[in-house]
Amino acid sequence: MDEAIKWNRVTYTLNGNWHHWICGIERTRKYVSFIFHKGALLDDPAGILHGEGQWLRTIRVSDLADIAASPLNNLIRQAALKQTEMK
Repeated sequence: MDEAIKWNRVTYTLNGNWHHWICGIERTRKYVSFIFHKGALLDDPAGILHGEGQWLRTIRVSDLADIAASPLNNLIRQAALKQTEMK
C-alpha cells in the first residue's frame, strides 16, 4: 500500500491511485477514525461502520478495547479489493 498525508490525514491507496484511495486515519484528542473511501460498498456484519453519505464510512475508536482487529482487517481487505468499484 502507498501511504501519504492527504486531506489532512494519513491516507492509504494502491498503485498510487489517490483518486480511489482506500482508507485514511485521523486522530483527535478523543478518538481515532478510520475513514473508508468506498465504505458504502463494504460488507460489515459486525456493524462497526458509520455514516450515511454516498461513499464514506467511518469507524471511531476511543479505546483500543472498542474494536476487534479481525473486523477491521476484513474491512481493509475488502476496501482494497473494491478500490475502483462504483455503485
